[in-house]
Amino acid sequence: MVRHEMQWTVKYFQYQEKQWLERLVGGDDDDIGRAVGLQCYAAKQAGLWRAFSEKAMARFKVEIPELQFGDW
Repeated sequence: MVRHEMQWTVKYFQYQEKQWLERLVGGDDDDIGRAVGLQCYAAKQAGLWRAFSEKAMARFKVEIPELQFGDW
């Protein structure tokens, strides 16, 4: 059970990163200043979720070395 929860946690982090990357490339360019600000925020959030994912994988691998993680 714990093994699956570790994998689900990483997958959730990867999913959140993907969501923010989609917000980064998508969106409305009506207001250029606003669009740039939103793109910066989305890039920052995507990086944050990627860092969560990478840290979780590193820590979980210490506990269960044979644990495998897939990307979404």
